[in-house]
Amino acid sequence: MIKVWLVCLLLFFSLAEFYEWGQTVTLPLPVYGLAGLLLALLSNPNRWRHLLSARFAQPIQPPQSSPATPVESPHQQVGSFNSMAQLPLE
Repeated sequence: MIKVWLVCLLLFFSLAEFYEWGQTVTLPLPVYGLAGLLLALLSNPNRWRHLLSARFAQPIQPPQSSPATPVESPHQQVGSFNSMAQLPLE
């Protein structure tokens, strides 16, 4: 039983100290705005959760592509660095 009293006493003391410290802290206005936005989002999860689920639930359509064209490898390109290096210098 004494352990419960000690835990309650420490909890009450820490809350009182935190309250006293909290009164001296000043935050800039954008922090209050972000905190309000976060509180609004967290308190109304049904309003924004369906927007995310509807956005990601739609099947992804593959892009419309033209007929495939062969891709040249870098070693087969015309005018590569190696063929230009063989030109005679004047």
